[in-house]
Amino acid sequence: MNTQSEPTNCQTCNTSLQDKSYRYVYNEDTDYRGGLCLACDSKEMLEKYRKDGQLETHLVLDNSQKLFYADFKKNWYFEKTDYLEEMRDRIAIQLSVDKITKKIKEFEEKVWFRGLQEIVMRSEVSGVSAKLKSHSNFYVLTFSSAARTMITIGDESGGRSSTITALTEEKSSFSRMGFQGIDAREGDAIYLLDTAILLHKKGKLPFKEDSKVSMF
Repeated sequence: MNTQSEPTNCQTCNTSLQDKSYRYVYNEDTDYRGGLCLACDSKEMLEKYRKDGQLETHLVLDNSQKLFYADFKKNWYFEKTDYLEEMRDRIAIQLSVDKITKKIKEFEEKVWFRGLQEIVMRSEVSGVSAKLKSHSNFYVLTFSSAARTMITIGDESGGRSSTITALTEEKSSFSRMGFQGIDAREGDAIYLLDTAILLHKKGKLPFKEDSKVSMF
């Protein structure tokens, strides 16, 4: 049972969180740490990215919003070095997402439209998967619901886990697939998609119905 109390102040800047949006924060071992105001949360995510280059869904969404409002409001402070360094990193994040999205489109063309979509549409359960423990614990999972199919590609080798998730329309014959979520460095995400494309081309990605696949 979750017995954590609602945070009253940001654990970083100590500003009051009353009537403000905030994010719960946990340690790596899932112990509850407290709450972060959105400004400190954004800064913390960016600092983490600067250290390890890891792209995470929450970071990508926050980053897109920051770039949108900077452009929308024309708040470009060219005389401030810290601001320029922040925007450089935020642009780098967006460029990584753009590269990954382009590779997702290639996956759509070479895997989804060349067999996987048909397998998903024929399936009598919501999940379809291909798991290759012999290939560095590589896997592809799909889950279909409400005419949409979510596709997660992952690799759990080398003591670390990387995943990239795309979303598409289950029955559409037109290009609809796009970026949905990520927990990987740019290079790792590209590797996952390239590996799926290559294995499928060689006939080594054996998809089958999988009732254990779920949204959670």
